[in-house]
Amino acid sequence: ERISHVHVNFLDGSLHAPALHDVRGRLGATVDLLRAAGFDGSWTVEFVQGVLTDDDRPELLVRRAAEDLRVLREVVG
Repeated sequence: ERISHVHVNFLDGSLHAPALHDVRGRLGATVDLLRAAGFDGSWTVEFVQGVLTDDDRPELLVRRAAEDLRVLREVVG
């Protein structure tokens, strides 16, 4: 069987998530690696910058999630 879905999750050891535009190169390399291994499934953003911080408020997190989704769509094509 194959993996059918990927949650894009860049939480570090302190449980902080960077904006995807800040890790775009690493994200792209990971996408390329998974596709080279035959992955052809779906993608979602699991955590966004601001989770578990003073900025953990819906109005900020939704805006950041939309920005991350734009980057994810650009990277996965």
